[in-house]
Amino acid sequence: MAKIALLSLPLFSVNALATTYDLRSYFESLPSTYPAQSATDQWTFYAGNGVGGSLLPPYGADYYNYPAVLYQQIGSLVDVGTNGCSPGYCPANTLATFNGVFVHPGSASPTSVVFRAQTAQTVTELKLWSEMVGNGHYGNGFDVTVRSYTGGGYHAIGSFTFDYPSTLATYQQTIFSSPITLGIGEFIEISYGNNGNYLYDHGNINAFVTTGPAGPTGLAGAAVPEPGTYTMILAGLGLLGFSARRQKAKLQQ
Repeated sequence: MAKIALLSLPLFSVNALATTYDLRSYFESLPSTYPAQSATDQWTFYAGNGVGGSLLPPYGADYYNYPAVLYQQIGSLVDVGTNGCSPGYCPANTLATFNGVFVHPGSASPTSVVFRAQTAQTVTELKLWSEMVGNGHYGNGFDVTVRSYTGGGYHAIGSFTFDYPSTLATYQQTIFSSPITLGIGEFIEISYGNNGNYLYDHGNINAFVTTGPAGPTGLAGAAVPEPGTYTMILAGLGLLGFSARRQKAKLQQ
């Protein structure tokens, strides 16, 4: 009987499932009185432009720098239908449209959110939700600057602004989707400033960071063969099967 050679097929791993970290969930995981921050935490919050500023100290269920910088704050949880401000200062038409975190930049510097990689990983998408709440519509909105720190230097990701008119009916969503590979301890900074004028800039925000394992090319997950690779494999199997049938037919003659 003729021997049939077996084609050895490589095993391709399926891309690892992505993981999404969001700012609101992080705050929900903290105790009711927030702990002091450490610069190595996965999420950290600064008075100023990211890690160039100082860590905001805890004050109950908030991190804020008061009175050194006039009421610079992040942390209070804002739910749909609430407005994240003190009673008596809450216009009825400034209710939140999503569950987020209250943020208030300082008079002289932005309030910054930093996401720091705990393991080598690739950020495949950064999604930011933003809206003004409370009496924030008396101000001129927020300017938002996003950058990464990788390979020993800063790299601009993008910037945008949002204000009361643009977020009156619903929140503003901004998505950055170019993959960024972070080594352990490298980070992404999101700085919320007062758009040049400090005046009741009260915002509701959330940030969603989607990651996968760091790959050699900076992309997430394992390599997947192109369709042509599968076509060649299937064609090879088909030829082997055809050859085997011919050999069997000859033996039976």
